[in-house]
Amino acid sequence: MNRPHPTGPDPAGWQIALPLAVAGLGNGLFIAPNIDFVLSAVPPPEAGAASGVLNTGQRVGSAIGIAAIGTILFGTLQVAGPQDVARAFVHSAELATLASAGLVLVALALVFALPRQLRHAWQ
Repeated sequence: MNRPHPTGPDPAGWQIALPLAVAGLGNGLFIAPNIDFVLSAVPPPEAGAASGVLNTGQRVGSAIGIAAIGTILFGTLQVAGPQDVARAFVHSAELATLASAGLVLVALALVFALPRQLRHAWQ
């Protein structure tokens, strides 16, 4: 799998600006509404504790995700020699990106398991 990469090993800042902007917008459009959705199902007196648990869960989930993707990245890295380093890293990064995208698709599928309507038992 010897495909040319237009950015080469040292991309300019403008070449990574669009992907970073898309990732930032995606995170911003998901995280805040997700927190609002989850905390709206909690009675107001328990909102502080629920927020702490939610933030802890997000941090633990991020750490596990980074560990899993890092394990895939470096676990699949096979360098035959100095001339093969860039190609090996690109291949491993492609596999890690595919795994990350797969996890995102699983998370999106799990959205359908959420309740359609919130019950406000405390009102």
